[in-house]
Amino acid sequence: MYLQLFYLVLRCIILEMLLSRYHHQNKVLERATVQNILKISKKTKHDLLTLKNAIKTFNDIFGWASLLDILSASLGTLIHLDFLVRNEIHLDFLAALFGITILLLCWGYILVDVCLCDSILERYDQIVMAACQLEISMSDAGSLEKEESVSLKQMVCQNRPEFEAARFFALDKTALFKIVNTIVTFLLVIIQLKSNL
Repeated sequence: MYLQLFYLVLRCIILEMLLSRYHHQNKVLERATVQNILKISKKTKHDLLTLKNAIKTFNDIFGWASLLDILSASLGTLIHLDFLVRNEIHLDFLAALFGITILLLCWGYILVDVCLCDSILERYDQIVMAACQLEISMSDAGSLEKEESVSLKQMVCQNRPEFEAARFFALDKTALFKIVNTIVTFLLVIIQLKSNL
C-alpha cells in the first residue's frame, strides 16, 4: 500500500518536472528570431528528442505501475460499492472508512497523474503551434533559416510524446472517462446480480 502511494507521488513529481521542461521549450521557440534560429533550432531539436526519450523511459518504468494502480483502485472501488449495495458496510465501519479514504487518495493521485500527462500533451501542442508560427515568420528570411525552420517543424510534428499504461491504453483525459464507464458498467452488473438473488 505504501509503495503504491510512493509510486503515485513519485510519478506526480517527475511529470511536473517534464511539464516544466516542455514549458521552457515552448518559451524558447516563442522567442526565436531570424538572428538566432540556427542556434535555437539545433538546441530545441536536441532537447525535444531528450524529452521524448525521457517519456519513453518514464513509460517503461511507470507504465505497469500506472496500469496496476488504476486496476487496483477500480477493483477496490467496485468492492466497496458491492458492500454498499449489499448493506454490509455496518459490520466494520472504521475499516470501511479507512479503505474508502485510501481509495480516494489513490484516485486523487491517479487523477493528478492523468491531468499532468494531458497538460504535457497540451503544452506540446503549443510547441507545435510555435514551430508552425516560426516557419511562417521565416518565409522572408534566407534559405538556410527557412530550411532550418521547416526542419524544426517537421521534427516537432514527428516526435509527439505519448504516455501509456503498460502499452495497453494512453494516459490522457479520455482514459478517465473510459475507466468510469467500466466501473459503472460493472456496478450495474453487481446491482442486477443482487436483485436476482
